[in-house]
Amino acid sequence: MGMDELAGQFRRSAEGRSGLRYGKGLQEQALRYAELARAQGRSRREIAADLGINVWTLARWQEGREASSSTIHEVVVAESRQVAVLVMPSGVRVEGLSLSELKSVLAELG
Repeated sequence: MGMDELAGQFRRSAEGRSGLRYGKGLQEQALRYAELARAQGRSRREIAADLGINVWTLARWQEGREASSSTIHEVVVAESRQVAVLVMPSGVRVEGLSLSELKSVLAELG
């Protein structure tokens, strides 16, 4: 199914919902579309417009999904000789990146 078809399917399903809330199934449809669209470089605002929902609604759904699926609870960043070190609770350690590179990695991870 193409991206336009996926967004259209969500909009049609959303029109037929009862009540003010979107069900979990609709949220998952929107989040699947958002993942595909984000991979193509579309902004959250563009994605929300494609789906016909408020950008804050999409942000809340994405943050809720990330919070429930995230295994990283605490991140400690220490600088040493202009090189950042990331130590995750699981013990995974990332070294050798500049602070700006590490920020980019963390931004991509969400």
